[in-house]
Amino acid sequence: NNAFSKGEKIDITASLTYIGEKDEIVILHAASPFYFDIKETTRGYDIEYPMNLPLISTTLKNGEPLNIQYVTSGGYSDLNTEEYRSFMDEFLSGSYPVGYYVVNGYVRFTVEGEEDNTELGGNIGFQIN
Repeated sequence: NNAFSKGEKIDITASLTYIGEKDEIVILHAASPFYFDIKETTRGYDIEYPMNLPLISTTLKNGEPLNIQYVTSGGYSDLNTEEYRSFMDEFLSGSYPVGYYVVNGYVRFTVEGEEDNTELGGNIGFQIN
């Protein structure tokens, strides 16, 4: 079901599982390897997912998922319109305003000992009535 009533709790969870040949690997990432960029397409609003950028390591054990639940985040400044600020106030209070949302979720990390970044992702969409 991709339609929810206004005020209904929405759980968005992402999961990363290592399924390679080793027993475990260590990944290096920012505050989290998970990102959740959201676009509210009815109004054309982008809801950013701010991320602190320390270098953190996480051990992924083969076959054991690393899960994270999306926590409402984002912000605005005086440079944004009053409409956007009102929208974000409602969004940040935990109540998604009526509209259609597309969540672009992805992970970004480097495997310890390797040079290349890995980025994997997907998206989901849902309507708030």
